[in-house]
Amino acid sequence: MDRSCDLAVGGMIDHQVKNSSGNYYFERVFHRSIDCTAHFHAGYELIYAEGGGAEVTVNGTGISLSAGQMLLIAPYAVHTVRAVGTTTPIVVFSGDHIADRDARMRAALYGAFTPSADALAFLRQTLYAPQPPETLLLQACLYLVCHECLCRAPALSSGRDPVFVQRVAETLQQMQGDASAAALARTLGYEYHYFSRLFHRNFAMCFASFMQLYRFDRACQLLADPALTVTQVAGACGFGSVRNFDRVFASLAGRTPSGYRAHLRGDRAPAAPQERVDREL
Repeated sequence: MDRSCDLAVGGMIDHQVKNSSGNYYFERVFHRSIDCTAHFHAGYELIYAEGGGAEVTVNGTGISLSAGQMLLIAPYAVHTVRAVGTTTPIVVFSGDHIADRDARMRAALYGAFTPSADALAFLRQTLYAPQPPETLLLQACLYLVCHECLCRAPALSSGRDPVFVQRVAETLQQMQGDASAAALARTLGYEYHYFSRLFHRNFAMCFASFMQLYRFDRACQLLADPALTVTQVAGACGFGSVRNFDRVFASLAGRTPSGYRAHLRGDRAPAAPQERVDREL
């Protein structure tokens, strides 16, 4: 599917639970305007301020992108994105594509960078071309992005521990997202209060806020399955009731779960934002 988005207001988020387990996930979204509230992905997110500036926060650190700059955001880094009235292509991809660089890229948070003229020309002809690149060419593009980021982007100081982040993500997957802070701390072998401090330092939010986003993320995945009712999705994601599910989901996505499911099917009213997306699974 091909999508370009006029405006993502108040955090219309395309979440990718599936890329927690790899599967060589890749998605492009060509935004003409975007205003996304705090969210995260299990994969990397590459932001390209093609048509003008963009304002991004990553784990509470503000980053300003000038026209032509890029920003590569590591998995599970909580971030916001705002770029109104300007073209901003966003690519989300799983670490499988950059297997030899994955551990190094997760180890730090990086600031905005200006790619070399040759690198940018290549990426515009391939990664940002009208048709998504073939698998090997895509991997070449993503390795090039990593190279440019490592060579040109400043490393942002943070207390982020990529091993801890990955252990939390993998354990939550095993527990199917049904976990309290105490249960997760116990499973990972941490004293509760120490775990809470460590969690906040790595995710820039408390556990309760993170779990709300995590359950929303999983709900987006399950809503893509037409065999499941909205009530079943609400129960599977731990929202307790459909009313609570509707309220939380609408606050994060800008539409109800039923509206989001219709959006996935392409059942949009004439006035709905036009979107362009490419996906490869």
